[in-house]
Amino acid sequence: MTTVERYHDISMGHRVVGHESKCRHLHGHNYRIHFSCSAAQLDELGRVIDFGVIKELLCMWLEEHWDHKMMIYEEDPLLPSLQELVPEDLVVVPFNPTAEAMAHYLVET
Repeated sequence: MTTVERYHDISMGHRVVGHESKCRHLHGHNYRIHFSCSAAQLDELGRVIDFGVIKELLCMWLEEHWDHKMMIYEEDPLLPSLQELVPEDLVVVPFNPTAEAMAHYLVET
């Protein structure tokens, strides 16, 4: 089995509803998302996958849907106000946007 990895960086805001400290406020981070791809055999060119495919399918999805947006939990009490102010800037998700929940969403969805 051969495994290759590529990463992609994005910047995004969020807020963790119910957090006991400063993460309960609207704030942002730089995120690095790692993609690992494995194959039992390499293709005819000696690759697991063309990195251009990863860029086109995964990195560009992140750029379009998450980069420079504000991720908000669908049950966040601030959501209605934010939807009135900046609806095009929001990514509304069915989970409280912790790093762990975001990673789980990317893997499972």
